[in-house]
Amino acid sequence: MKTILYMLLGLLYLGAQAQNIDRAEYFVDADPGVGKATNVPVGSAGELVNLNFTMPTNSLANGFHNLYFRVRYETGIWGLYEKRMFYVAAAPADAENVTAAEYFIDADPGVGKGVSLTTASGGNVQFSGVISLNELPAGFHNLYIRVKSGGRWGFYEKRMFYISAPGMDVTNIASAEYFIDSDPGLGNASPLALTSGGPQITQTFSIQVPVGTTDGKHYLFIRTKNAAGKWSLYERAEFTVDGSLPVTGMELTARSLPDQTALLKWFTYTEINNSHFDVERSKNGLQFEKIGEVEGNGTTSETMYYQFTDSNPLPGMNYYRLKQVDLDGTESPSRIVYVLFSDTDKETVLFPNPASDYVNVSYEGNEAEVLISIYNSNGQCLKTDVYKTAETIQVDLHTFSPGIYHVMLTDGIRKSILRFVKR
Repeated sequence: MKTILYMLLGLLYLGAQAQNIDRAEYFVDADPGVGKATNVPVGSAGELVNLNFTMPTNSLANGFHNLYFRVRYETGIWGLYEKRMFYVAAAPADAENVTAAEYFIDADPGVGKGVSLTTASGGNVQFSGVISLNELPAGFHNLYIRVKSGGRWGFYEKRMFYISAPGMDVTNIASAEYFIDSDPGLGNASPLALTSGGPQITQTFSIQVPVGTTDGKHYLFIRTKNAAGKWSLYERAEFTVDGSLPVTGMELTARSLPDQTALLKWFTYTEINNSHFDVERSKNGLQFEKIGEVEGNGTTSETMYYQFTDSNPLPGMNYYRLKQVDLDGTESPSRIVYVLFSDTDKETVLFPNPASDYVNVSYEGNEAEVLISIYNSNGQCLKTDVYKTAETIQVDLHTFSPGIYHVMLTDGIRKSILRFVKR
């Protein structure tokens, strides 16, 4: 028997700016040591890599097992491992077609009593849907999904998520760069000339598609570097090389203005039978409503510039997108952008350092709770707990051996990583 695994892996590098990943490995249940596990091909090096491989399970006993992944950066430093649980059945005959599925949040109402999910008939099935979170309070929650086959319900699959009034910490942007399809590495892509600075920049760039680019789908990636010299993750946008498209371009940007309005700007390189643009807004990035309409320019080969002002944005995070509408009614959506109407300036302090019996963390989070995880120098997670952010948090270190540790804190909006020494 064997299990086919398809994983998208992006691990956090604790320390300086993110590095490209050049190696990956996995092990089951027992860690043979960093760099000594089973190698997984990563293809081209990058900050994020896709792992697609076959893992044999013939030698594993029936029952639950743990699969661990970790990656190495070009600097030679290995990251923390990522853990997934899986189950080895007695024989393939045990697997029967899935006939039902259900989900519940936080509290189990009982097998067969969760919220039903629509599934297609068959063995391995896929389902998708929108789960309403309107009645849930802010904070950490758990989503559980289980399926039924052969008249029996299986184990549930659990995922943690967070509900909050969105926010972010920002620093001034110093530079930006872009690349198409293939990442040449941090700082090696094509530079974008910035005309202004600040934590948020709204600027229109004209990026020419390289000569010889084949027809079909391609990806444009843009990332920025802050004043501290740290690169951000990239923002990806899909585009198609095809001279028959009704509109090319339509790169949407949005920013807040001092008068608490949101300014949306976009442009097109060419237009063919373009009727208008519908401007849509959402409070959660899923359900959108139309808030305005901007007339298009029909058919033109000139670069056209547009803008729209949302005079009454929602409190907190506002998500925006466009729908380009042809004269025949055909619609093409833009990417989603967002604007936050709040400001946070929070600081995280850890003391004493070095520590002996306890370490204290002062965390001025945006929300009432914070998730704290402590990792040792080998990347193993030794402790994970949820604390209140109203007061200084005290973490007991009596069971920790002397050495260097990393603390990761997140309230669902911010994320901080600190290091301390246990004496």
